[in-house]
Amino acid sequence: MPLKAELEREVAELKRELEAVRKGATSSDDSASGEASEPTAEEDGDQGGDGKQSTLDWALGQLDGSELERLFREFVAELEDMQEHKPLMTLFGAFVLGYVLGRAR
Repeated sequence: MPLKAELEREVAELKRELEAVRKGATSSDDSASGEASEPTAEEDGDQGGDGKQSTLDWALGQLDGSELERLFREFVAELEDMQEHKPLMTLFGAFVLGYVLGRAR
């Protein structure tokens, strides 16, 4: 098991690396021809609302079409199973979904 001092040293090293990367990013941004670059996945961690959307875009980019189809089939199978074994829960879920969609206008 690592000692506290070893962990603190590792954290300090990681902070130095992060600062070096940030300094490199700002210096390359200053030397750019005025074009705004898209934030990377690492940069999104400190951002507010756009960070979630970018993370979602990144995650969807990692999945290929066959994986999405498989996930969709699994989701539909689970819904069918839920309808068969828990009809009241399915009815309640449909009601809540309809209510939320109706209020979203």
